Amino acid sequence: MKNSDTPMSFGEALIANSDAMDVYLRLPRHKQEEIVNNAVNINTDEEMKSYVENITVN
Repeated sequence: MKNSDTPMSFGEALIANSDAMDVYLRLPRHKQEEIVNNAVNINTDEEMKSYVENITVN
């Protein structure tokens, strides 16, 4: 069970956004690692959803 104070993980947000997941999986490994490393500092579900959504824009 998820604690309500714990922000959504990158993986959860990626699974919830199939377009972003498709883009992410096509990226080279070093870009995927960069995206994951930057996600560590995200503190809220809204920020994480927005961050993942932006994968499709970049």
